[in-house]
Amino acid sequence: VNVFCFSVRSGGAGGKLHAIEVGQLGSVAAPYGKKQSDLFFPAEIEADFPVAMQTSDRLGLAYVVTKFGYIHVYDLETATSIYLNRISDETIFVTAPYELTGGIIGVNRKGQVLSVSIDEDNLVPHVLTVMRNDQLALALAARCDLPGAGELFAKKFQDFLDAKSYIEAARVAAAAPRGSLRTPETIRLFQEQPAPAAGQASPLLQYFSVLLDLGRLNKVESLELCRPVLQQGRKQLAEKWLKEDKLECSEELGDLARPVDLLLALSIYEAEPPIELSDAMDILMEHKLLKECTSLALNVLKPNRPEDARLQTKILEININEAPQVADAILSSGMFTHYDRQRVANLCEKVGLVQRALEHFTDMYDIRRAIGSGQGLSPEWLLQYFGTLSPSDSMDCLKAMLAGNLRQNLQICAQIAAK
Repeated sequence: VNVFCFSVRSGGAGGKLHAIEVGQLGSVAAPYGKKQSDLFFPAEIEADFPVAMQTSDRLGLAYVVTKFGYIHVYDLETATSIYLNRISDETIFVTAPYELTGGIIGVNRKGQVLSVSIDEDNLVPHVLTVMRNDQLALALAARCDLPGAGELFAKKFQDFLDAKSYIEAARVAAAAPRGSLRTPETIRLFQEQPAPAAGQASPLLQYFSVLLDLGRLNKVESLELCRPVLQQGRKQLAEKWLKEDKLECSEELGDLARPVDLLLALSIYEAEPPIELSDAMDILMEHKLLKECTSLALNVLKPNRPEDARLQTKILEININEAPQVADAILSSGMFTHYDRQRVANLCEKVGLVQRALEHFTDMYDIRRAIGSGQGLSPEWLLQYFGTLSPSDSMDCLKAMLAGNLRQNLQICAQIAAK
């Protein structure tokens, strides 16, 4: 669904957030239509009004920023206000989505860069305990795969199961965040349900049918579904699910298929998911295979995806500690852009990669410390670097350089001051 969202404030009245479906209206089962919600303004700041809005596709939230530095957070699906707080005493004049966190980033009149993000682990608990909105908590948890509503999902699942509404119970289990209800215990509960009337599917089969319609089975579900299917000689079904990528392949599933069809078993063995990159890196480093570890990581992380930020940080950290010159080459190539820049900067400073540290530091305290103790910084690079600093920050850095090593840095400091 495509939604056009805007906020207004007319005269002295309160503001409104409007969300309107655009494009092919009613093209889905439940059309979005039009929604609106009140936009609250504190009584002590009567002249406040909205100046910017950004949305998060990942979380389905809208962030509204006002002239006096307030931020309003709304759930777009229901146009419900979730949070309000003041983030700046100065007007924020430009904003943009912060895709890395699903939040918003902006700059105020003082030149401060502000970032606001949702604490995903506490969003659903906030909706439950502060807003006391169970339905919104369930919707957010299911839509965004967020923790915090496990008890609600478990209760809803059990209620449907007790009412013999197996399809609805299966849908709740499938929607529960982070697979919390996709467990052997859930399978056992469906297995223990009374046998159906003649001609009707068993509760367990109804459960698996819903899961197959909605996506992919996990390892345990794949085994429990394929075991009776293969025992009944219906290997065509297993082959169909395998081709549709509905099964999680494992050695156990291959062993289950081997007595029935060797080719099917071979397909399952070959499709078994590979080891995670992080685990592979750990294994290689345990055997002191730094070169192989780096080569593997650089090859896998070449697409430079935001979701690989943690792995980018990890391979840089390994090389900064074990092979600083290799880390220097990786950083100079610019192939990674999503890693933890502050952590990398701190590590670079510790091993003497002062230039790389300065390229990453943003806090003047860190910059003054690094530039004052730095060795081997080329005059050409320093001249270029000082060109990016404000006059007052430049003076602070020059003082730090002279205090750190007067004899060595006097000439270059004079050149920088002359520029």
